[in-house]
Amino acid sequence: MRWTHNVHAAVWITAILFSAFHMEFYGFLPRVLLGVLFGYFVAWSGSIWPAVWAHFINNGTDVVVTYLYQHKTISQNPDDQHLFNYIGYTFSAALLILLMLIYRKIALEKKPFPEADGEELD
Repeated sequence: MRWTHNVHAAVWITAILFSAFHMEFYGFLPRVLLGVLFGYFVAWSGSIWPAVWAHFINNGTDVVVTYLYQHKTISQNPDDQHLFNYIGYTFSAALLILLMLIYRKIALEKKPFPEADGEELD
């Protein structure tokens, strides 16, 4: 933000660096998009914690699903890239956009620091 003075540029640059640090070519673009999602969580809320929790939930879900598949509790391979069709991807993207807009509205309406009788808090 200090370099670009633009929140969108800061989010996208950080997301690209986030993905590049993972050092995996085939997952680069999806990880950039995930980084953008996490970046807007930080930008809209003013806190890193929503992004930390989202990252934890994302990674935790992957670990649990992989564990369940390896122990034959579920039959669908989580690494299979063809589990959904384009209708599923479209529905998922639309739902994500809707939830992000709702999150943004709530985050922007919420004041990060309550005022106490008109005095500034240190």
